[in-house]
Amino acid sequence: MTTTAGPVVRRWERRIHRAEALASARPEAAEILRCYVALARWQAETAVALDAALPEPAERPAGPLPTEEYPLLRHDDLSPSALYRFTGGLATALDAGSPLLRELAARLRDEPELGRAVVAAYPAGQTTELATETDLPPAVLELAALATWQPLLELLAHRARPLLDLPNWYQPTCPFCGGTPVCSTLQSFGEPRGQRTVTCEQCLLEWPVHRLACPECAADREGAFSPLEAEQYPGIRVDACNRCRCYLKTADARKDGRTVALVDDMATLALDRWAESQGLHRLAPPLLR
Repeated sequence: MTTTAGPVVRRWERRIHRAEALASARPEAAEILRCYVALARWQAETAVALDAALPEPAERPAGPLPTEEYPLLRHDDLSPSALYRFTGGLATALDAGSPLLRELAARLRDEPELGRAVVAAYPAGQTTELATETDLPPAVLELAALATWQPLLELLAHRARPLLDLPNWYQPTCPFCGGTPVCSTLQSFGEPRGQRTVTCEQCLLEWPVHRLACPECAADREGAFSPLEAEQYPGIRVDACNRCRCYLKTADARKDGRTVALVDDMATLALDRWAESQGLHRLAPPLLR
């Protein structure tokens, strides 16, 4: 295993371990979490295989690039062909999911060209059009496409970290791929009230943001961003903006160091249903929902 894949795979392993623990602790989320475990194991294996096949990164100037060059990744430069050979493994992982996911798995096995189309549609922004052509739910195809691209995008983001001025970014979009935050984490990092980091929905990069600022409209006045908690989900809360009605789910690692925001998000979908009933909307949906 190369030095690039090692840290990335360890992050997948931490996600898998957390999902397995939560599947036992929260029966209402067990089906989704078991499916995520199958997906994440496949994604970790895919990351190792991709890393071995990717060329070594080109020589770059030392130090971060100017923020005017962010996001560094251009989706037009992504080649889907590197991922075509992994769609068979995706089908096997989806067998652990809902009936709709199992239906997609069967079609991926029966129609190899569908797997290639799913992979190619993602960087082109054509997943919705593909759903119409194939008579498959858009959310299911989006899940399959994103799950396939995430190992590659996370590898590329990890390789690009030296070029990113992450400690000083503090912007609502990912500095690597331009993606939207899917969840956030509160950690101590020496700050008495905690430091918030957000996780990109696409490449899973984490970067700091202002603790009390809305990631959508940037409202940061006192009281603009309200935390809403539920007793049955200690350490997980809905951070809602009172101005634009956007919300982001936050895992408070100060209360529970075992938390993995990406996984705890999928384990607490009841909070999303409640938030939607209050007229709130998410920036980006969790991978499984």
